Amino acid sequence: MSSESADGARLQLRIADLMRRVQRHADTDVPLALDEITAGAAELIPGAEYAAITMTGDNGEVETAASTHQLAAILDDVQFNQQDGPCYETMRRQTIVRIDDLEQDVRWPRFRENGLQRTPIRSVLMLPLMNHTQTFGALDVYSDRAHAFDDDAFAVAQAYATHASLAWDALRRKEQFMAALATRDIIGQAKGIIMERYSCDAEHAFDLLKRLSQETNNPLRDLARQLVESDRPNADPDGDHTAQTTAPANP
Repeated sequence: MSSESADGARLQLRIADLMRRVQRHADTDVPLALDEITAGAAELIPGAEYAAITMTGDNGEVETAASTHQLAAILDDVQFNQQDGPCYETMRRQTIVRIDDLEQDVRWPRFRENGLQRTPIRSVLMLPLMNHTQTFGALDVYSDRAHAFDDDAFAVAQAYATHASLAWDALRRKEQFMAALATRDIIGQAKGIIMERYSCDAEHAFDLLKRLSQETNNPLRDLARQLVESDRPNADPDGDHTAQTTAPANP
């Protein structure tokens, strides 16, 4: 094996090892796992000095999920304020965007102007983070040097973004799974309260929760949480116990 091939193999092993660490952190600390991904990008992609992950939040707004340096976050904010720039291009079109020299690039004039005013960054590389159905974020890689990302760096960045996409998709699925478990648990508790209070079965209790959710325009999980919290009385200094909310008198 040539020296170049050996270096490439070692790099792939380092990326794979990093993603295994990311998966381990996912069990206890998702933000830390995202920090690991961004730090790995800045360390392992040749020419990179800073990195960030941008994503679309629940409100539909694009935001920085993690960054290795304030400069990366600033250049992300420049795009968020304008709702335009290479990051948006990457996520909208599922394509890689490379800027070799921000001083010379004319594709996003306002991004260029603000980026040059507020940061020393000159090279930009944006890679989509996606699964087989959708783009859910972007890996943003930056350098203060112009022409920092050559073809070799481009190839490494593509491989890294693929691994990062798989890891982050797993994190998102885990978060969704844990949220679903928590929702199921709180709804189960609320059903139990109604069953005990009104001597009805589980199906009747769940139907009641659904009807209340529709009538009050309140999400089912929120209504269930309110009911569970109200069933845990708070003692006042005189020893009196009051419930914040109650289930309806006529189930």
